[in-house]
Amino acid sequence: MNQVVDTSAASAALLMADIKAKHDVKELRRRLEGTSALIIGGGEIVLKKLPFIIVFRELGGNVYVTDIKENPTARIHLEPHINEFIWSATGDVAARRLREIIGQGTYAIMDISTWPDSHMLTAFRYQDIADIIVTTKPVDSSRDILKTMHDRRSDPDFESLLSKILVHDHYGNRTVVDAMAALMPEWQSKYGAVREIQIFIIEAKSVSRELHRVEALAKGISLDLLPHALRLLTRLLPIGATWQPGPITFNRESLRFSIKGGARAFDISYPINAGNTETFVAVSLEGHQITGRKDHRGETLRSSEDRFDVLVIAGKGVASQRENRDFKGILMRFDTGDVVHVDLDSQRIREPDGRVSAPDEHKTLHRGLNAPWIEMLSRIGDTDAPPSDLAASLFQPWIEAYKGMDLISEAHALPIWNRGAYRPGEDLQTLVNRIPPELWGDRKWHMAELPAIQIGTVSTDNVIA
Repeated sequence: MNQVVDTSAASAALLMADIKAKHDVKELRRRLEGTSALIIGGGEIVLKKLPFIIVFRELGGNVYVTDIKENPTARIHLEPHINEFIWSATGDVAARRLREIIGQGTYAIMDISTWPDSHMLTAFRYQDIADIIVTTKPVDSSRDILKTMHDRRSDPDFESLLSKILVHDHYGNRTVVDAMAALMPEWQSKYGAVREIQIFIIEAKSVSRELHRVEALAKGISLDLLPHALRLLTRLLPIGATWQPGPITFNRESLRFSIKGGARAFDISYPINAGNTETFVAVSLEGHQITGRKDHRGETLRSSEDRFDVLVIAGKGVASQRENRDFKGILMRFDTGDVVHVDLDSQRIREPDGRVSAPDEHKTLHRGLNAPWIEMLSRIGDTDAPPSDLAASLFQPWIEAYKGMDLISEAHALPIWNRGAYRPGEDLQTLVNRIPPELWGDRKWHMAELPAIQIGTVSTDNVIA
């Protein structure tokens, strides 16, 4: 079985360097001294958060970790860097100890890194001891629990809880996505409305080479990778955004998506496929947005409804163009036919004129599971706004994650068109084109070639934190 590799020391050093480039570290230490973070869960995903733990401790914070297992995957790596590991098979002992540690105060952050179907129940149990609650995506895999929370969100207990919950997503908070979001008004002013978006999140490494993730991926790619795509869409097409392609000013008033078709594939050569677990999913969506309009005098005109097509493809163990490299990026096509390509790994943008740009070098950290916490904690105290309002670009709001889970649940039920081993060396383009046309619905997706979203090489200096 593959072993988990701990690269946290190098990651923490990179994260600390990034913090020093952006903040007065002495002042940050003063503000964070004595604050506490609680991490519920000690599995493999928590190991990925060790850089934050190391840096947070260096900045004067306290970190506590609890798990229902005595020796979860990450414990041996965590213990040199945390204040205390709390284990209880029943949970009651742990709950008493967690409250005892904090006394009459609260943990500044509580991170929930448990199984997807327990996120919200855990948050509800511990909501009174945390100022901010961050869950690992998906927000929760139990659709009924999410619906109950949404429908009863005005009840005092749920209202209090939902004001604290944020969802981690290490795609939506990448610096290249920040850059794209900032450029969207300019692109829409030049090239018109968005008519097509393609999002690819393809990891070339199969689960067979990451056996420590078998349990985490047991519910399939839809729940593991599709939340990233939905987060990217809402970051790039935010409600309230304005653009001006001429004398008329447009304002996005609403946005929703509906599934029109798609299919799933099961690679039975994967160790997770003893049951019904997809390792590849292709989803055809139709986007609907209502845009308000004002003329050059500021007079309100009649709102319009725009529709556009979205293709989302996610999977593991599929090569791009027969190369063993991840294929993670975005294609956006506008009214004029102009196209923007974005490489989410190299963090580069190719604009319609062929110009390639990237965020400033010192800002190109992926800000995966670590930097967002420091960024958010550094803002608390600077404003009267609640912490959740400070994190729009760093984390996903609960309500947005809830809406996304409806779509993800529907995608999880798409037809299965392939239940066998991927062909040796099977490339992404061939796999997509083998999907029967009748499964696509209105838009028959076919790829003459893959979009040119791999732009340059991936720097090892900007993918760690």
